[in-house]
Amino acid sequence: MSEKFVASNGVEISRCGRGVYDDKGRRNISMSDSEVAALREFFLHERDTELGRWRWPENPDYVVYPVGNVLVDVLRESSATKTLLGPGRLQGVSQKLAGDCRADAARHFYDAATGYFEAHPEPKPWHDAKPGEVWVVENLDGEYAYTVDPEQFYDSTRDYGLDLTDKGITRARRIWPEVVSDDS
Repeated sequence: MSEKFVASNGVEISRCGRGVYDDKGRRNISMSDSEVAALREFFLHERDTELGRWRWPENPDYVVYPVGNVLVDVLRESSATKTLLGPGRLQGVSQKLAGDCRADAARHFYDAATGYFEAHPEPKPWHDAKPGEVWVVENLDGEYAYTVDPEQFYDSTRDYGLDLTDKGITRARRIWPEVVSDDS
């Protein structure tokens, strides 16, 4: 693992091949309580990644498993929670259902699913727009043609720019260079 992991308490962890050894060749490890907590969180994160799951940062007892591209399963795994409420699992939650649920009994399950969808937004075709392309972009203001400059859509006067990942974009299609479909 080459990336740096930052635990919720702010302690940074990364792997390296070096260690501190005493004069008898034994490895010495001395850690504060916050470093121990960060290591626990690091190993849990490593295991979550290995199992393909995502842990909800606001309540780490809730673990989200992606099911295909549009659904998730949510599992409550805390032993303390299991004792009080029993084990919990909510299967097949879509992004729309996660945002629409109002049931108090399942609120945390749906909140965890919503957190997952917010942390893993569905990629949109216009997110990969290249400089020089022309796209017709639809948002609340209407539908307009824009030229792509690095990371932004610009109108013909270059007075107005719109980020490629702007959440207000509801639809977009590339019109130049022309998109050739396989159906022709």
